[in-house]
Amino acid sequence: MNWETNTVQNLKVCAASKQKALQGLDNTTSGGMGAIDTLLKLVTKLETFGISHESVEKLKDSLHVINQFLKFEYKLHLNKLDGFTDHCTTYALSDPSIPGFSSSCEHQHDANYDKCSLVDNVLDLITTELSKVQVNESVQDDIDFDLNSATKNLLEWKRHLLRTVHQDAARNDILKNLTPNQSLIIMDWAMKFFPVQFRETQSEFFGKKGLSWHISCSVTRSASSDELDLNCYIHILENGTQGCPGGRYGVDCENSCPQNCHGPCDLQHENCLFGCLDGWLDQKCATACRDGTFGGNCLRKCSANCISDPCNHVTGECERCTNGWKGFNCTTECSKGKFGLDCSESCDGCIESTCDRFNGECVDNSGCKPGYENGRYCNKTCSTGKYGLDCSESCDGCIESKCDRLNGDCFYSYGCKPGYEYGRYCNRTTPKCDKGKFGLYCNESCDGCIESICNRCDGVCIDSSGCKPGYEYGPYCNKTCMNWHFGTNCTKICYCLNNPCEKNSGICSDGGCKKGWHGQSCDEECSKGTFGLDCSESCDGCIESACDRFNGECVDSSGCKPGYEHGPYCNKNTQMSLPASSGTAIRGGISAAIMIIIIKIFEVNYVI
Repeated sequence: MNWETNTVQNLKVCAASKQKALQGLDNTTSGGMGAIDTLLKLVTKLETFGISHESVEKLKDSLHVINQFLKFEYKLHLNKLDGFTDHCTTYALSDPSIPGFSSSCEHQHDANYDKCSLVDNVLDLITTELSKVQVNESVQDDIDFDLNSATKNLLEWKRHLLRTVHQDAARNDILKNLTPNQSLIIMDWAMKFFPVQFRETQSEFFGKKGLSWHISCSVTRSASSDELDLNCYIHILENGTQGCPGGRYGVDCENSCPQNCHGPCDLQHENCLFGCLDGWLDQKCATACRDGTFGGNCLRKCSANCISDPCNHVTGECERCTNGWKGFNCTTECSKGKFGLDCSESCDGCIESTCDRFNGECVDNSGCKPGYENGRYCNKTCSTGKYGLDCSESCDGCIESKCDRLNGDCFYSYGCKPGYEYGRYCNRTTPKCDKGKFGLYCNESCDGCIESICNRCDGVCIDSSGCKPGYEYGPYCNKTCMNWHFGTNCTKICYCLNNPCEKNSGICSDGGCKKGWHGQSCDEECSKGTFGLDCSESCDGCIESACDRFNGECVDSSGCKPGYEHGPYCNKNTQMSLPASSGTAIRGGISAAIMIIIIKIFEVNYVI
């Protein structure tokens, strides 16, 4: 059994089936289908720009008709003798400027075909409608780019279909004129044996691993029978690839393609076969877009609203936007109430929050919203204690004078300042209080203030130079002296015997002082020579009458005055009180004493 028999049997068992997954879809066809999708998106946007819904739906329907026509019908109408220019392959493929590529037709091109004309007509209509749109420059650039790219790809798809039909016709001509000594050899990769479940372009399909078929066919003409002989050779590569795997090149696929290639690269020279990823140029896709451009083939311009640095050369993203713009590429105007760089500032104080989106100046210059001071920008809010139009009203009755700057509603809802009746706004004052009184119902006193004069609302002393005696200094003079203190600012101390003194006058109520003190307020130390309670005791026996004022102990402990027994207090007098008798008795007594002393002296000397 030869190889031809085996091949025929295999083909009978594995009969060809309808291709559903279009694996290996060529790039031109893929680009044309993508162009239809892009045009549908642009047409959908027209309705947001004011074009009627009916007109938009009509254009959508026409695009769907064009898509189906180019996919299934257009190739059936193409031939060399058609009277419609788009169907006549001779006319369409001729170039009058190059004799070698120029042919003339022997028929007139006066026929018309609605569906073929529909392609050009719809493109013209979409272009006309989009030209009426009033948008900023950056948005218009995006629209123009999408429209031009889609138009180019759609027309290229149509040309590709025409070339395909002409190519098939040319192959038939070659076979018809083939001589016995000639051979037509066709070599190509067949589709992968295993189907896929999604569409792939050639660039995506190229180099994928799988069961690849490489087919070589030779067509010859028999000299005896004038029939064509077909010999095909099939090479099945298990787990092989068509060329190098994606992203590799070289004799043994040992090198990596440039990272910015859109698909595979040339197996020998590293050049990117299907162009570059967005943002890159040249054959090896190693050159970034020049400043101010980005995207596929660097054909798109950066938004003029990017601030300082150029946009990202791949995506077109701006780092920051100039005044009045926001968004990924700074093509979106600031929304109402916003302005400035990246639309990051607010003009909430302007009437209806409407301001110039570039500098924030209010459109309505008649005034500002309540809660803002009048000005060109209405950007200064009311200070604490102020609210309303132009911040002209006060909320002094609110606690800490804090209120809603729009309507004056008090921030703290649990009460009002003294002197104001309780309510949401604390804006009604209570009746005027008598001297020395203050508070909501004038039931609090400010007796510590000089002349008892204070603010009737909060009790702050009018005279801030000090307070009455018996009170500590402070704005309210409402803190009395601590026990045992009295006088101005409570700086004096009293040493009353049992109970504290009066805090304003310092008078001791029990009439006595502790040891070492005397006086009306018991704040005077004992004078020299006195000590004890109320300084009522004397220390006359101490030298110079100097003693401790608390317990009477002599300061000079070396001795006592004459007539006092030596001791810590020198409080014992040595002179005794004698009866008033005759002088002779006294003298006799003295003489006897002298004699005794003399005798004692002699006794001492004798002993020695």
